[in-house]
Amino acid sequence: MEHPCRYIVADCNSVEVMVLGHKYLNDTLVDAVAQSLNADYGDYVPKYGVEAVKKGKVAKALKNLYVVLMRLASLMVALYVTPLAGLGTYTDVKFASGCTDVKCKNDSGIKPAIEVTRDMNVTVLFVGLDLFVEAESLDRSDLSFPRFQQDLVEDFADANVLNNVPQLWSFSLMEGLTLHRY
Repeated sequence: MEHPCRYIVADCNSVEVMVLGHKYLNDTLVDAVAQSLNADYGDYVPKYGVEAVKKGKVAKALKNLYVVLMRLASLMVALYVTPLAGLGTYTDVKFASGCTDVKCKNDSGIKPAIEVTRDMNVTVLFVGLDLFVEAESLDRSDLSFPRFQQDLVEDFADANVLNNVPQLWSFSLMEGLTLHRY
């Protein structure tokens, strides 16, 4: 029986890694090129693409591509809300941005963010990375949070432990991060 999912790839040399490295599904390079989407194919398309077309495998891959894209587009339109808006549909929310962006270049927002947590029943902290900090061409030299995000995490934890307030932490991660004190 043919595997229903095949390949949806978007990373450099992913076809090579999946077929020659992991031997995922034991496909040939022709099958992998024909069934992959948005890949950095290296020289695999010139070598194996014509054969994939001749075997009639590309039309099916294109159909799958459009089905996936349509599903993703409909989900993005229908379901995308910010965490703040999502939480706000269930309860009154007080908000303060501890950092102006993911890079968190200064600590000017940390104190106001901690102040907002006082006298709350529950506090929620959203931190992490995005594609402006972590991407294929933006490898980091360590696993620390960007700039002042670590201070925000530590101050948030300290303030809420002192006040005995339940905490929820949400990490948006592209890669692993180190929580230095925890």
